[in-house]
Amino acid sequence: MQNEEILRRIRAIDKDGALSPYIESNILEFDRNFPVLPGDVEILGWCMLAGLGPESEKEVLPLALRVREDRLLSFVYFHCSRLAYDLISLHSEVMKWPSFDTFFPEKSNLFLLLIALSAVPRIQRIHRALKVSPEITGDTCGDIASRVGISKEYKNGEIGVSLRCLNWLRLHVKGELFQFGRLQFHPVILNEPICVYRRLSGGEVLILLEPGQRFRPDGFYDGAGGKLRPDAWFSEWTEKNGRLTANRIACNGRAESLPTTIKLDEWRLCVDSSSAVMNTHIPRGRRITMEDWRDSIRRGFDFFRNVRPASAQPLACACKSWMFDPKLQELIPENSGLVSLQKRMNIFPLCSQETRCGFYFIFGDDNIDIEKAPRDTSLRRAVIDCVIKGGSLSGGGMLLFEDQIECLR
Repeated sequence: MQNEEILRRIRAIDKDGALSPYIESNILEFDRNFPVLPGDVEILGWCMLAGLGPESEKEVLPLALRVREDRLLSFVYFHCSRLAYDLISLHSEVMKWPSFDTFFPEKSNLFLLLIALSAVPRIQRIHRALKVSPEITGDTCGDIASRVGISKEYKNGEIGVSLRCLNWLRLHVKGELFQFGRLQFHPVILNEPICVYRRLSGGEVLILLEPGQRFRPDGFYDGAGGKLRPDAWFSEWTEKNGRLTANRIACNGRAESLPTTIKLDEWRLCVDSSSAVMNTHIPRGRRITMEDWRDSIRRGFDFFRNVRPASAQPLACACKSWMFDPKLQELIPENSGLVSLQKRMNIFPLCSQETRCGFYFIFGDDNIDIEKAPRDTSLRRAVIDCVIKGGSLSGGGMLLFEDQIECLR
């Protein structure tokens, strides 16, 4: 098949032009590199490092053979791999890709898995350059298997991944995200309107709001979940005579409308909105234990201490997730693992317009029909009932300092 025909066939499925960037230069590069997909032995190595088992391998290898033998499919693979991991700087562009059902009938998500596997050698290269241990490389690449697990559970056993997975793997390929044991971490700027103080004697943590933040009477941001209240209040901040008066976040993760006052010589500012933190992600997999949390967070602090300059080292472990939405303390039993975890950490609400935070991880679909969503777990039932009653999940955040790790017991 001639190059002109290849481009015509791709443009026929790409009505919005999401695959247009670099397509002309990529087809010239393709001609110099054909064939672009390695043999089965190397692909099996990718599958092994990605944590995939025989069931996935049985699906991936025949598709790879089809791609190798077809010039059009080979270019689609080459072009998409380059777009996903080498050329596009904006994550959102991957999410605009069209379906590949025309080229891979009923196998579009399996083709995306082949693209995801092409991230493995890229991750290996960046890890070797950073002198990362093979164990960490294996754990990090294993995120692909966790995404295949989501597809299998929520798409009737289908082997594959979504565009969301390709989008996420860009962090791994750029050497920004690493997995240590059960948790993933990547350094970011906190970028939340809070200031975290610690008492000089005893280390007590106090989360204060920056001034001018608008809150509802229930202690959540006004506008969270898309709802505004006429009785909202604004956070204040006054420093005078060595004292600071501001609104705090209570232990339950909600903002208090009554300001609190501290003596500045008794407290130290540790983290603010511009601070570097170790952002935490929980990939799908076996049930996570408190021991997992302790082990992974400790390893994360040790790792970034050795690979980042002192001025850029994370000051705390942080996470913004549906798991830390303070509303969950009302929705699910007090003795549940999630509530127990929240109570061991310093949590705070998020200012988010999102109303279905976590639905992808709870139900496997951000846009699931809530009337038809499965109610087979207490968490799912609680979330469904909350939404039906007009409530929403907009997520929450947590902070944990290195010397607090032992509280996770």
